[in-house]
Amino acid sequence: MRRLMKYLQQRVTFQTTTELDALCYNTGDRIVLTDDIPGNNTISCLVEAMTTAGGVTTFTVTEPLDWSFENPRALIRYQDGSASGLMVASRVGDFQLSVPHLSEFDDPMKVDLSSATIEPIRLVFCGSTRHVYDAIVEEIAPQSDGTCQVTAKEYLESFYQYDDATYPGDAA
Repeated sequence: MRRLMKYLQQRVTFQTTTELDALCYNTGDRIVLTDDIPGNNTISCLVEAMTTAGGVTTFTVTEPLDWSFENPRALIRYQDGSASGLMVASRVGDFQLSVPHLSEFDDPMKVDLSSATIEPIRLVFCGSTRHVYDAIVEEIAPQSDGTCQVTAKEYLESFYQYDDATYPGDAA
């Protein structure tokens, strides 16, 4: 049924070239794609510090945040390659924002700011009208210049809506 749903609904294929980060993923992994082209209402930056108090987590980031975005949101790409959902962001300063605390922030496999050998978590700051794209990795091709060519297909929840359905025919 998954194959039929993908045949009927899957229309978009994404292709991009990225750094060797792509090698953290495998074929079939679900990823989140976004852009950080200047002037495109999206800012991608590294998290330098993180503090939690009263159910709110405050992040200090490497880039100034543009608070003119409509209904600011944040998305975190963890160090294991997974990503959070979009979270409502509140202004703390030009380089700081706060979001509701998530249990993933306490997972040392997802967030480890104490090690200089691991790239810090990445924060994507955008407006609520800006879109991120869910995709499933189809191919990762390392290039000779230290980059990777990534091909991914569109991901929709509806592809899996029949996973728990009962077969209507004779199963015997």
